[in-house]
Amino acid sequence: MKEQLANLIREKRPSVTASTIKTYVSLLNSLNKKVNDGKDNFLEFIENNAKEIVEYIDENMESLQSRKTLLSALYVVCGVELYK
Repeated sequence: MKEQLANLIREKRPSVTASTIKTYVSLLNSLNKKVNDGKDNFLEFIENNAKEIVEYIDENMESLQSRKTLLSALYVVCGVELYK
């Protein structure tokens, strides 16, 4: 799944740096484990449950920078406006 996410990010944002891809993949993988039990349907899950995921992030992430970065990663991979 990590490689799938990395490829998707590269495809949607070709100018993004390798370190940004690594950060995005790490945050998304961690989120998948926490809210989706690490299942493979993560992309479908984040598209269909945006409101719940945003609420989860707001309630469980203290760092504003981490929230912002995770929301950016979510927006890049699925394009849901709520993540913007």
